Amino acid sequence: MPKILTAVFAGILIVSIVGAQTATKPADLTVSAETLDARVSSGRLISLSSAGAVMKTETGTKKIPLADLSEMTFAAAGDPTSGPGRAVVATSAGGYVTAASLTVSGGKVVFTNSSLGKISLPFSKVAAIYLPATGRSAAQVAAKCRETDIERGDQDVVVVSRKTGGWLGVQGVLKSIDAAALTFSWKETDRKISLPTVRAVFLAPSGKPEADKHSGVLTLRDGSSVRFASLAFAAGAFEVGIGERGAHSVPIAAVSSIKFVSDRVVNLSDLQPVDVKQHGLLDTTMPWRINRSVSGSPLTMAGRTYGLGVGVHSFCQLTYSLDGQYRALVAVIGIDDVVRPGGDAELTFLGDGKPLLAPLRITGKGKPMSVRIPLSGVKSFVIRVGYGKDQLDVSDHVDFGGARLIK
Repeated sequence: MPKILTAVFAGILIVSIVGAQTATKPADLTVSAETLDARVSSGRLISLSSAGAVMKTETGTKKIPLADLSEMTFAAAGDPTSGPGRAVVATSAGGYVTAASLTVSGGKVVFTNSSLGKISLPFSKVAAIYLPATGRSAAQVAAKCRETDIERGDQDVVVVSRKTGGWLGVQGVLKSIDAAALTFSWKETDRKISLPTVRAVFLAPSGKPEADKHSGVLTLRDGSSVRFASLAFAAGAFEVGIGERGAHSVPIAAVSSIKFVSDRVVNLSDLQPVDVKQHGLLDTTMPWRINRSVSGSPLTMAGRTYGLGVGVHSFCQLTYSLDGQYRALVAVIGIDDVVRPGGDAELTFLGDGKPLLAPLRITGKGKPMSVRIPLSGVKSFVIRVGYGKDQLDVSDHVDFGGARLIK
């Protein structure tokens, strides 16, 4: 029998009908679990509760307290915006979800997602609807809208492809969408637009999205996300607790990863340095970046992309005021894939003027390394990225992937 799944998707409450669960093979339980201090364990997930995770590893049974868990990864997640001809709903909270059988009426966007089932969102929770033609993706539609410089104001905007090949953005009020047409109020008159000509709808902003309290984010294999208040695992399925609405079952075969929220963690990218010194060997300076490499691309090392972190280039020195609040900084550090096998840099970490570790040399020929830097009692923390043994700044794109401070 189908089950009703109540969840918070990208900060939005959704009620979905989920089909009957399929049997889960033992191989489906394989998980890589990372703790807050960047220690990784791999094996089969046996159980998960408020006490923590129990895993079967090659060395035996391992227990990890829930308060120490950072992330659990089962499989790669898809990109909702990359599929050709696939409609996508972008939420006002910044999420994306693939959509089929999409309709609009009564101020609500209603559609079906292959993993979550039927979803109904009020206009206030939707930022955009992308309706790409066959052979195009939602990401390509969004890119062309930017290139075409579609104007957005305090009204809804419908983007229509014209017979001449160009795209036109019309401001007004979205009324409805069905299988054949979109109804749009323009200059106080309702007009119907053939749906196959519509490429996107941008809904007028309705203010800042309401924040929701959650303990983590569960990402499904199709790229959709569910925020949870509590989480348990047994018999091949997760019981997902959403606020006061109880627990709901999600089969492990549908899960890509789980990220846990902790008040013991502060992302380094969320802090602003109190002092920055940076310069190139000659006249060119590549500024440090938040959540990006210095080239502007995602932080990527050894084929893995990190959504959070810091990208720097030699020479760069960042000074942070920590006021003795943290025990350690953990990160994966290496040369970004964009420039490998180039790059040769030396890293120095200072706490109140004293070395915290021996200097680290990283090159584009070496593997990224997981680093834990002790910070107990440190008030002033300095990250210094200097030239390596080559004494050059060529390709010194240094990434601090997943860099986080632990209390």
